[in-house]
Amino acid sequence: MGLPKQMAGAAGPRPSSDGDVQELAGMPLERLREEIRHDLFQQFVPFMNRYVIDHEQGGFMTQLNPDGTHPDDTKNTWFQGRGLWVYSYLYNHFGHDPEYLAVARKTFDLIMRSKPSGENQMWPAKLSREGKALTPPQLTIGADVSIAEGLAEYSKATGDLQHWNLAKEILLKCVRQYDRPDYAPTSLPSITDRSRSTFRAPEPRAWQ
Repeated sequence: MGLPKQMAGAAGPRPSSDGDVQELAGMPLERLREEIRHDLFQQFVPFMNRYVIDHEQGGFMTQLNPDGTHPDDTKNTWFQGRGLWVYSYLYNHFGHDPEYLAVARKTFDLIMRSKPSGENQMWPAKLSREGKALTPPQLTIGADVSIAEGLAEYSKATGDLQHWNLAKEILLKCVRQYDRPDYAPTSLPSITDRSRSTFRAPEPRAWQ
């Protein structure tokens, strides 16, 4: 989602005479809100619904070509946690749409199929489409932190305190892992300049 042209190079928040902020980046707040709402609900959500959400097995297809096809059906675990947070948040804050909750629920079910068995064990980095672990447990905490964030928001959406407690357990496990003297996380794979410049998403009208 790119910034509107009129926002490029614009100044920061502009307060009114009474101190309330009326503009941000040269755009009135009401107009900026509508721009963001349009990008979210008219572009991002339809795109996710058509190309990324796995309506059959749950979760999100994380391998995606510019034309919307999938080179394979594996799923990155950290993305599932973040997606759980996004759709739980959409449900909690934008009208309690049952479709958002359904996506979150199926994502939760997918994540739980690969729940680590050991007290200090991390989630695997990659899952099959059905949610089976394709890699050994990770030595780093990134995916588990994303899952904990998703569970915390999902707990609010469902009213189930068990999800909240599980999120806390996961974060405490991550703290224990992080505090180990031999903890040495590697960098996440970077997106190359070439991939940034060549990726083109389908036209918005094709997402509906």
